[in-house]
Amino acid sequence: MSLTTKAIQNLALKQNKARTQGDRLAVIVDLVIDLGWDRDRLSEDGQRVYDNLCEALHLPTSREESHG
Repeated sequence: MSLTTKAIQNLALKQNKARTQGDRLAVIVDLVIDLGWDRDRLSEDGQRVYDNLCEALHLPTSREESHG
């Protein structure tokens, strides 16, 4: 079974979109990690949001780091 030109184009578009989403996620992870350096300067609500972001991204939270 051969792929048509249209099917190949659609596959290429899906791969590019996935790569772009992966790149975006990598940038977001880097930004959240950078924000961690200033976590103690955040308000309590900001710290809670930061920890929720870490949990959603499967990064260690300050609670996990402080408990070993």
